[in-house]
Amino acid sequence: MRARQPRRPTPRRLIIAGLLLLVVVYYLFFSGDDGELYHPAERVAARAASRTNLDSKSNNTKIDIKNSIIVPTYHERPNIRPLVTAVFGALPADLRLQTELIIVDDDSRDGTAEVVEELWEEDGAYDKGYVNVVLVVRTKDEGTGLSSAVLRGFEEARGESLIVMDADLQHPPSTLPTFFAALASPATPFVIGTRYAPGTKINANWPLYRRVISWGARSLARPLTSASDPMSGFFGLRRELFIVSQPLTATGFKIGLELLLKSPIRELSEEHGGTGRIKEVGYAFGVRSEGSSKLGAKVMLRYLLHLAALYRWRLGSLFFALLLLSILLLGLWAAALGLAITLICLRRLGLVSRDELGSGVGKGRMDQVESLMEWLGLEGVLRVADRFGGGGRGAREREREKDWERRRRVRGEV
Repeated sequence: MRARQPRRPTPRRLIIAGLLLLVVVYYLFFSGDDGELYHPAERVAARAASRTNLDSKSNNTKIDIKNSIIVPTYHERPNIRPLVTAVFGALPADLRLQTELIIVDDDSRDGTAEVVEELWEEDGAYDKGYVNVVLVVRTKDEGTGLSSAVLRGFEEARGESLIVMDADLQHPPSTLPTFFAALASPATPFVIGTRYAPGTKINANWPLYRRVISWGARSLARPLTSASDPMSGFFGLRRELFIVSQPLTATGFKIGLELLLKSPIRELSEEHGGTGRIKEVGYAFGVRSEGSSKLGAKVMLRYLLHLAALYRWRLGSLFFALLLLSILLLGLWAAALGLAITLICLRRLGLVSRDELGSGVGKGRMDQVESLMEWLGLEGVLRVADRFGGGGRGAREREREKDWERRRRVRGEV
């Protein structure tokens, strides 16, 4: 018995890649603009002139805020109190009074506002830092989504050091002092948390499918930046860097990745005597204890489309050249497949013998094409060709039976 040969799913992979390519082409060329670009300097200036939807206990005091933590939320009420307690509990007393926690909520109406109000009124709220919790509630007319929520938080922030983190406590507040210490120097304008630094680890209870998705998303983004964890939603930057950033896409999914690409990190760092490199802080990634993850098929698709737009922005005309090359290769493969199907039909019709066909095209390759046709549900084409093949049908069917017998032997089924 011959050893079973491994299957070659190359045609299937090419078809799937072709479909994904068509989706990307449609998005890039036919879906229109994503909306008005976000200009950091203009928006920050406009918000400073008119703060209409800001609510906090410290806004009208003389507290000198130097640091701002932005937390976008949607249906995260169970996590609000644990988050606030952990964040201010991780900060030294002097840093606690200089830090504000801005919660940007997309009109959850789940009791988030009530929890914040309870924190404001709690005994010792001033010393604990709870009076520095800022609540920004956005309506649908003002926009929804993760990236736009973060940008709105940047607009409202009064600190010079800006940090973004999730509300589900997967980003450990214990690392915040390290972030603020790095951002205190203009030579380090951007800091990002990484799950892949030496000595760090991901919680063992994190689901396998989430690990696979994270690995795939990270691998796709790595060519764009030198950061080891470009998908991280735990990052910080100085206000001056944000203001001079290039126009951003407020509808994107990973605002941290876009800021890595569109802000002059190297130039600003070297201007202040820095190395120009991105500062990375390792942390142990935890698991969500309350609420549910917002990750879904729609979010993953939006990430792929956002990533394609970033590649287009980074590569410019080279991106279109690579895209056209991919379309050309896909077209050549489709043409070769069509030719092979035509030859098979001619053979089934008795117009070309198997020996004649084999003299120009490998018989094994033709068998693979037949298998591909059956996998695509095109076996009806073969049956029609057999039906109209004429008097040589018996010989062709015997030849077909021999083909099947040989292929079964190759697969080890006999």
